[in-house]
Amino acid sequence: MQHNQVVIGGTLLEVEALRHTPAGVAIIVVKMFHASEQFEAKIRRRVECEVEATAFGELAEQIAKMRTGQDVTIKGFLAKKNFRNAKLVLHISAIEIEKENNYAAS
Repeated sequence: MQHNQVVIGGTLLEVEALRHTPAGVAIIVVKMFHASEQFEAKIRRRVECEVEATAFGELAEQIAKMRTGQDVTIKGFLAKKNFRNAKLVLHISAIEIEKENNYAAS
């Protein structure tokens, strides 16, 4: 079996309205902003990107309650957007809200 696993963290930029497929399965699309530093050819590189991700079923209903600006970690796999569009989309299998900064200013 070939591997297709993605784990990426970032900030939710958009949370679209919850929709349902013709079969009645909940579906939601989100956009996340990721920024990090990675090493490539022994050189530190700043990486920024926007990632489109989609979720189905109960997970979609859970994500519909989230708000933009929240820091999250998404786990999932890549697949083409649809039969006619080969653009890659991250299909979410798990999402975790990162703990918010609770430091009080002194």
